[in-house]
Amino acid sequence: MDPAEENSMASPGGPPTTPALPLEVVDHILSFVPQVLEWQSTLHACSLLSRTWYSAAIGRLYERPKITGRNYDGFTKSICPSINAHIRKNGLAELVRVLDLSLLVHHGSKSLTARLLGRVKVGLEVFVAPQASFGINALAALSKCSRLRYLDLSLVSEAFTPKELSRTLHKLQSLKTLCFPRAGSQLCRDLLDCLPEGLRECVVTGGLRSFGLSGIPNLGSRLPSLTRLTIGNCDQLRRDDIVWLTRKHCMPNLEYLKVEEPMAQFRDFHFGSDLLSSTGIRHLCVPVDFLHSSFWIDLDLIDLSDDGFDGYDTSNNLDTLELDFVRPPYHFLDFDRIFDSVADGPFGKLRRLNLHRTLAQELGAVAELEFLNDYLKALAREDGEGARYNEDQAGIRLFGELS
Repeated sequence: MDPAEENSMASPGGPPTTPALPLEVVDHILSFVPQVLEWQSTLHACSLLSRTWYSAAIGRLYERPKITGRNYDGFTKSICPSINAHIRKNGLAELVRVLDLSLLVHHGSKSLTARLLGRVKVGLEVFVAPQASFGINALAALSKCSRLRYLDLSLVSEAFTPKELSRTLHKLQSLKTLCFPRAGSQLCRDLLDCLPEGLRECVVTGGLRSFGLSGIPNLGSRLPSLTRLTIGNCDQLRRDDIVWLTRKHCMPNLEYLKVEEPMAQFRDFHFGSDLLSSTGIRHLCVPVDFLHSSFWIDLDLIDLSDDGFDGYDTSNNLDTLELDFVRPPYHFLDFDRIFDSVADGPFGKLRRLNLHRTLAQELGAVAELEFLNDYLKALAREDGEGARYNEDQAGIRLFGELS
């Protein structure tokens, strides 16, 4: 190569410069970065390279920021640098779609949370409230987040009255998922009337009482779109209340039910076969010690050839059963009983069985577990195309850690 030609390719006084990439190319490169919290540091590093990389990365960085006690002050100073809402807007607040403050304990203040919500209200779609720094003033700011789809108040320690919650909830007509405060207001008629008609999932921890439910008229018409319900830490709620609540006339479209510990009234009364009758529940999650022996069948006690035996009610739609482990389970449960309940009993539509690892270990019999897994997969294969679960999706899944 001619020396003059070589010198023309080098920048004066230094090495050759790299051509600047167009914004469209950089944006396409960053589209391959997973939108998960673990990649926040990568996006942050990219935003420091140049103005082009900053322009492409900043939207993804602030769309769902990872907020901890360590970076909370810096984040709030970026979003709301002044207490005066009308000055020094930098455009970052409009980028926020997910605001998860669940990792904060005693950081910030209730007034700062309210200011933060006031800044991000334009585009906010998901909000998880902090434990200590969320109060009545934050509720007022929250009511202006008209695009909110997911609201989790389950960590909030401050108790609100039904009237205070109603003022906020009736303005959030885009809401699809709602987790009530753990100190929660009791579900009453006024509060249910203000829930968005499109609400699909509800998580109640501490806000249900026996005497309050039956007094609510036309409960089913108040929750027309609700398909998922999680109940936990309701010390005054009895087994019969949940059985009544899940009936089709109360929640006509309910498909998913999860009952969590602690439930003080369940120490002596457990779910039997009546839990799934007259319901549309397809997915049930429950601690195994909440189930009575009558939930399953015992072929050793039944003569199927008896003319007086009319068989089991197989009209339920249960296709997924998740059994959690809290305390040592009752000895009546074993894989034979589960198999009989699927093959000859009420759970003929069951295709997926999720077991806590400790429960699976307590039940033992690895060969029986594998046989039941293969049987569920075979049933899914016989269901053919168009079924809810195919063969790969059916079977037994283990979750949780051994205890």
